[in-house]
Amino acid sequence: MQHFLRGTTPAGLTDAGVRHLNHEKNVPEFNLLGAGIERMGELHKALSTIRATSDSRQTPEARAFRYKTVRDQALAKVGLINAQARKALDDRRERLRGEAFKKSGLLETYPQAQEVRQVLRGLSQKERDAEINAAIDRGDVWVIAAIRNFPPLLTGKIGMPISLIENLIIAKVAPELDAELEDLKTAETHLDIAVDTFAREAERMRDIEAEGRAVKDARATAEADAAFAKALGAPVE
Repeated sequence: MQHFLRGTTPAGLTDAGVRHLNHEKNVPEFNLLGAGIERMGELHKALSTIRATSDSRQTPEARAFRYKTVRDQALAKVGLINAQARKALDDRRERLRGEAFKKSGLLETYPQAQEVRQVLRGLSQKERDAEINAAIDRGDVWVIAAIRNFPPLLTGKIGMPISLIENLIIAKVAPELDAELEDLKTAETHLDIAVDTFAREAERMRDIEAEGRAVKDARATAEADAAFAKALGAPVE
């Protein structure tokens, strides 16, 4: 049975997945996301009700045009919900990574940093990469901090991307970050599904042919009204 017949809420427009994700965590950004998805579900139900409600005073064209009007308003609201929730998730990701960087010690300045760069620069690339891998395995943050944000001219060429090296170090000193970032990806997936589901369902409930006739009728009516106003205002010969 089509959703709009009785206002049934599609699975993608409930906050069940977000509530499960946020169980015993109470992450504010996930609470915001869940509330946003719930609002999308309410908007879908309201659109379904408008679409399914008969009004003998209105022609099919008038009903179709009215639905298009409220659908456009609902899509604009969903756009705002999407932007707000996505910004909150992005901000949380940046904050978590910043906290992990600070906790890792990668942002610190170490007294032996210049010596580390000098030693690494004097090695072959194979030896240099081996030393860096060993530092990662040991969790020697001071070695990695000495080479990040410095050009190969000062450190020697390094085979592994510095972003990957940083992530490996952070995984050792802040192992909880990976799980938190994975939760954010899951939350974004729930948001994507909700937005896509709403747009698809709202589009499916349109009567495009009746909308087209309504637009054509409105244009013809406007032209007739303009002609009448012109005739009414013209001086009598």
